[in-house]
Amino acid sequence: MNDLMEILKTCSSEYFLDTIRLRRQIHQYPELSGHEHITARYICSTLKSYGIPSHLYLNETAVVAILEGQENTGKTLALRADTDALPIEEQSDKTYASTNKGIMHACGHDAHIASLLTVARILNQHKNKWKGKIALIFQPSEEEYPGGAIRLIKEGILTNYQIDAALALHVSPEIDTGKIGIKAGEFMAS
Repeated sequence: MNDLMEILKTCSSEYFLDTIRLRRQIHQYPELSGHEHITARYICSTLKSYGIPSHLYLNETAVVAILEGQENTGKTLALRADTDALPIEEQSDKTYASTNKGIMHACGHDAHIASLLTVARILNQHKNKWKGKIALIFQPSEEEYPGGAIRLIKEGILTNYQIDAALALHVSPEIDTGKIGIKAGEFMAS
């Protein structure tokens, strides 16, 4: 396990600038809940460039990909990132500011997507270092009810892929950089 942790740290540093580039690309082209078509295609394209096949769900706004470790037996862990943006006008002079008037990634979902894509890249390159399966779920419509999570569950994602546990992240200005906050059970589960 320590070997894998060292690989994750090394690769995270190596791919840091790529992750920033991914986030900025996604940030430029935000889409509202239920309309994440360009985002989903970008995610599929990026996964394909890493040698990871993926599938579209929910009217082609959700993306699911499965990574298989050195042994396909064992548990399946889902890692989830939300993909929708908010109906907010971005007021920024950044080169990567939103190009879609009245829509922006103000909630960090662009960072969630970029982070999960980088994790997928690293885990796929080093699948001989871990066992089981990892389901990568890029979930649309987190900002509306009923959200994409409920719709994906109804579509059978948890049972079809035999998911044993799921983890997601959410950026938070209340938590210092370099620290994480965790809670058992449901939390921010939209």
